Amino acid sequence: MSITNKPNRHFSVTKLALPYVDNVRTISITLLLNVLLTWCFRLHQYEVRDIVIDAVICAWLTTVINVLIVWRCIRKARSAGAIPNEVPVNKAMMLLPKNRLGLIGVLGTFFTVLCVGINYTVFTWYSFESWTYEQFLLFKLVYSLILSERIVSLCILRLVQPDCEKPKVDPITVIAQPIKNPLPSISGIRELFSTISVNLILQLYSNPYIDKYTIDGDRSIIMEGTIASAVTCFIVIGIITKTLDMARVNGEFNVPQNRFLTLLPRNRWLFALICALITAPITGLLFISLFKFYGFTSWTFYEFLWIKTVYLLVLGKILVAIALRRFTQPDIIG
Repeated sequence: MSITNKPNRHFSVTKLALPYVDNVRTISITLLLNVLLTWCFRLHQYEVRDIVIDAVICAWLTTVINVLIVWRCIRKARSAGAIPNEVPVNKAMMLLPKNRLGLIGVLGTFFTVLCVGINYTVFTWYSFESWTYEQFLLFKLVYSLILSERIVSLCILRLVQPDCEKPKVDPITVIAQPIKNPLPSISGIRELFSTISVNLILQLYSNPYIDKYTIDGDRSIIMEGTIASAVTCFIVIGIITKTLDMARVNGEFNVPQNRFLTLLPRNRWLFALICALITAPITGLLFISLFKFYGFTSWTFYEFLWIKTVYLLVLGKILVAIALRRFTQPDIIG
């Protein structure tokens, strides 16, 4: 995707890779602190009021930690001249505050409202009366992981926008050069996959008025979960590999060779088949574990719909990451 700027003349700037921030370390620190805080104030039973209060605390704590870490990393990178002069420009991001305290305030408020709404909806939608500490901890790990990943991505994108302060350094000493990113936009892939996955789930049902879904019933949770994960593998791998084929026309991929990845099939459909054979039984096992862990006796159509939607979106992100690395290896590019 290209971004066109129009100062005095027309020219096209290829979308560039964002500066690298150790997302794994940042998110791990956030998860660790959230877990420690939850353990220190653990309860025997968590009711809806406790879930909502924790959502407020978790949203603010996660925002503060992630913004401060990313802000420090970006400042160091900018001082060292490690940020390209040309970056992905986003007008919506430039509406957010430049300084860290303002950014914490805006993102913290937004995600607090979002987390409170999601936590309350999940708890009441599935008619829970209470959760044990272990049940609550699992739920919190999942939503705090997704929350932290989103905040880190938004913070990086905001702090590399052109309106942010740039250090006054000698241009000769700046070693950063524009880094062309030949890979397709991950955000675009996510949006595309979101649409496909939701439509896929809806099409898997012949009747939206099914009374109940059980593990061993006529509408088996295991059967539909494994089928959905297998079909998702073929859809995601097909989209990614075709997108990469088009991207190769516009530039070369500079990806270090990985011996383990080169052992995987070069044929996209054989690669998708292997992914399906691996993910299908894992999906069934995860659904069984979730069903029993939270003490469900059955799921309605829409209860199962949302659980499967979230799972397939997470699965899709994992498949995207693996496929991008496999199909940009030198043995395929060459």
